Amino acid sequence: QAIESAVAIPDEYISGKELYKEAFALGCFTQKPTYDMYFVVLARRNNGYLMTMDISLKKVAKKNSIRLI
Repeated sequence: QAIESAVAIPDEYISGKELYKEAFALGCFTQKPTYDMYFVVLARRNNGYLMTMDISLKKVAKKNSIRLI
């Protein structure tokens, strides 16, 4: 049931092509993987939340005023 609930959450799918420049720039600035920065950029653009257990990703999110779960 938890998996079904998680799959039902996304209501919009975004192409990586829309985000890669911003994610790459943020990755260079923070010296973090571009892949991780995709999630930060998505949360920021959509005024969303970021759910992660990654301590360094949490720090980047907080510096970018992104709400965490």
